[in-house]
Order: sequence, then structure tokens, then C-alpha cells
Amino acid sequence: MLEAERSKDEVRDILSRVIGAEIRYTQMGYWMRQPPYGFVSVKVETQHGKRTILEPHPEESLHIIKMFELRASRQFSDKEIAAKLNAMGYHGRPQYRRAKDGSNRVLSKTDGSPLNDKKLWKMVRNPIYAGVNVEKWTNDQPVKCMFDGLVSVDLFNRANKGKRTIIEMPGNKIAISDNIAPRHATVRGTRNNDFAFKHYVMCPQCNKPLSGSTSRGKTGKYYSYYHCDKRGHTFRVTKEDLESKVYDFIAGMDFPQERIDKVFTAIRKKYEKHLVTFETQSASIDGRIHTLEAQAKELAKSFATIAPSAQKYVNEELEEIDQQIKLLALERNNMEQKKPLDIDKVLARVKKFSENIGKTIAQQRDNVKKAQLFGLLFSTFPSYNDLSFRNQKTPHFTGVNPIISLLADDKFPLVTPRGIEPLLPG
Repeated sequence: MLEAERSKDEVRDILSRVIGAEIRYTQMGYWMRQPPYGFVSVKVETQHGKRTILEPHPEESLHIIKMFELRASRQFSDKEIAAKLNAMGYHGRPQYRRAKDGSNRVLSKTDGSPLNDKKLWKMVRNPIYAGVNVEKWTNDQPVKCMFDGLVSVDLFNRANKGKRTIIEMPGNKIAISDNIAPRHATVRGTRNNDFAFKHYVMCPQCNKPLSGSTSRGKTGKYYSYYHCDKRGHTFRVTKEDLESKVYDFIAGMDFPQERIDKVFTAIRKKYEKHLVTFETQSASIDGRIHTLEAQAKELAKSFATIAPSAQKYVNEELEEIDQQIKLLALERNNMEQKKPLDIDKVLARVKKFSENIGKTIAQQRDNVKKAQLFGLLFSTFPSYNDLSFRNQKTPHFTGVNPIISLLADDKFPLVTPRGIEPLLPG
């Protein structure tokens, strides 16, 4: 009996020491649990001995990064993002059920489930993906991890859209703010299917974005309006009237194929001239690097034959050459990041959109996406009056996207057609 009690006490002491140490290391920023999706556990040598940190999983981490990027773009709903990631190959980790008799036998296996919007929201809120740990062992306080997250703090905050915000403070301190407002108190912003065009059509009196609201009449019927009445004037138009003008405007955007071909030929010539300039500059940098490397080799060969008193100056010259090579290599890398896009793919997509503008926009099921595509037609958004382009008394609107302006011909009264050659020389 006494032996049994002593054994229990010994087990309790061992667990207290082990778990106590794990808690301390967790509070220092190391990882003591199973790795979350997107990470793998790795033991590394640190100033505190050999400790466990998290590193990106070669496949899973790509899905997590893409998830945050898509959500931060604010162009897709959570269900759409989940569908995209599942199509890219996302699948959860398999779960195993093992025997409890100590043999560790696998009794059953459950395959990983696909991603859905609820699971996505749970993962997006998890600060471990930004390198911050919050759990019971940290007393529910955020701790900066001893390893990098999969995404930056800025991308994490943009993906959470204010629902959860990581705040970096002086002294390597971290704070997390949860501002979850009830749905009726949440500003719905531009992604509002009911009034999708309110940020893409301006007030004709002050040229500011319109607001959208719905009011109930005496009979109980609801009326929807776009309006502007908080800037010293009142403008109001029914939702049906404004959106019918938008769709009429889109339907009228039909450009001659000959004009489209001519515009894109001019764009290609401009691109080719820019590409030649880019390649010339790139080749010039490569040539300077090769010249400096050759100079360094010659100096290194002659190093053993020169007097010891002169070797100091040769070393200084070699260091200077090495510094110049590093600066040129950095400039070369910066140029590579700014390398022109594949013009064939870009022009193919833009040309397809130009040839089917009305059809492409009308086919969108989501009103917000319709409004976003409508916004691409302009460099300055039009007012309500500008949409009445069939009225010959309406002055020409000059805020049309330059490409659309180029495509317009004399039969299109919205804009004054622009010459291709002055805008796109060569």
C-alpha cells in the first residue's frame, strides 16, 4: 500500500516537473503541442538548449498563405475561398483512433475533410499563423513566438477585417484586440449586394459616393433608394432607376473589332519597346558584374606575387569590388521583381473583356462583382447624370479608363475618341 502511494507521488512529481517546464518554454515562445495545419514541428539548437519550434509544411503552408491572401483581397466570400482552396488540393489531416490497451494499435482512420467556411474562419482567426501564440499555458495572453509565422501581421489583420487585430508594441510586446460587432451594427461597406453601385456612381451635385438605404412606407411596402443628403443638398433616385441606367450604359458599350485590333497592336508595340529597354538595362548590369568579377580574379592571382606592404591595399580594393558586385546584384534582383508581365496573357484577357464587356458583366450572379467590373471601365467614377450618355445635351465625360477611351469611336457619344498614336507612341 505504501509502495503504491509512493509510486503515485513519484508520477505526480515527474509530471509536475515536465509539464511545468513545458509551460515555461511555451511562455518563452517555443511550441509544446501537436503542430497546427500548415506547420511541422522541428527541434533546433537555441540559447535555451534543444527546443521545438514550428516551420512551414511544404504543401499545407501554401494553402494557408493563399487563404489569407484571398480573404485580405476582399473579393471573395468565405465559401468561395473554401471552394478555391479545395480545388487547389486542400484536405485536412487524417485522424486515427488507437487502442487503449497500450499496444497503440490503429483501430480506425478518418480521412481529412475538405475546407468549409466555418473551418476557414476558425483558421483565419488563429494568431499562430502570424507567429503569435495565445493559449491556456500563456494565461490567455499573446506571446511572440521564437519562430516566424506563415503570414505577416499586416496580412493577418487585413484578412480578419477588424474582427481580430494583432497590435505590435515597443519592447517586443503583443496585444490582440477582438472587436466583434453584432450584424445589425456592422458597417457593410462596399460589399453590399443590395446597393452594389453606391461607391461606383457619384452624386451629380457634389461628386461624392452615394449612400443606399431602404425605408418602409405607410402601407408597409419597402422602398430602396440611392441618395446623398448629408452635404448641404438633397439628391435621391430609386434603386431601380439608377441600376437600369447602369445596365443600359453597359449594354451600349459595343466597340468595332477593327478598332479593338488597332488599339492592342499599338499597346503591343509600346510594350515591346519597354521590354527592349528593360533587357538592355539588365544586360548592362550583368556586364558590369562580369567585369568586376574578372578584376577581382586578376587581383587575387597577383596577390601572392606583390610585396606584403601592398597586400593591404589589394585587400581593400577587393572588398570595394565585392561591395560593388553586391549592390549590382541587389539592383538586378529589384529589376527582376519589376519584370514586365507576359503581354500575351494580359492582352488576351483584356481583349476578351473588351470584346464582351456587356455580356461579361451581365453574366455575374453577384451584384458586387458586377459593380466591381463596372468600376474597371473608369479612371474617375461617373456621376448619375454622366450615365445618361444618350442625351446629346450631356457634356462628354472624361473619366473613362484610357483603354476604353481608345476603343471608343465617333459613334460612341460618352467620350471624345482619342488618337492611338499620341497616347501610345511607337
